[in-house]
Amino acid sequence: MSRRSHTILAVTLCLFPLIPSSAQTEQQKQTMSVLKAASERLMRGDVAALDEVKALPGDDAVAGLLMFFKQNFYVYSKETQKKAIAAKAAQYISECPTAADYIKRLFKKEEGRPKSGMLMNYRQTTLDSLTAANNKFAVSLLIELMDESNLEVPPGDFAVAIAKMGIPSAPFTKTELKSAATAEGVAKWKSWWKENKDGFPDK
Repeated sequence: MSRRSHTILAVTLCLFPLIPSSAQTEQQKQTMSVLKAASERLMRGDVAALDEVKALPGDDAVAGLLMFFKQNFYVYSKETQKKAIAAKAAQYISECPTAADYIKRLFKKEEGRPKSGMLMNYRQTTLDSLTAANNKFAVSLLIELMDESNLEVPPGDFAVAIAKMGIPSAPFTKTELKSAATAEGVAKWKSWWKENKDGFPDK
């Protein structure tokens, strides 16, 4: 699938069905078929349906997993089945080969891409998925994002996402989000990761 952002957003935010089938590529049609089947299985509580989504090619896998994460993460805590789906989706996102590149592109400025509430919401969902993954991939990527050029969001947003993980050795806790997001806080996160990344578990 094309890497252009409007296509990525279309897949992830379930707008793909609004595109006439005649205008969809064969790959897009196959992706939509997999997402539809997975959605039906997930509604029955079959978490293993996410395996099929993870197996989609390239960015399609990341986009599809983010879609299901979004659908199941923002629910009441008593909805344990949906929470389990969201947790598995977050884990799988961190295992996708193109996830790091996909997420970096999402937060960087792109000519011709309009700023919108939908884009801001999608970025927050992505940050929440990394917080939920709470693994070496997620922390490492968030630290890398702090040093990326041409960002469209402040580095402190990535610092907050790490702080929300509640990592025992972290320089800031869940209750210190404002301090964690300052320039000084971002510097502390980088220093902390340099000292702790080798001993951080992969999963």
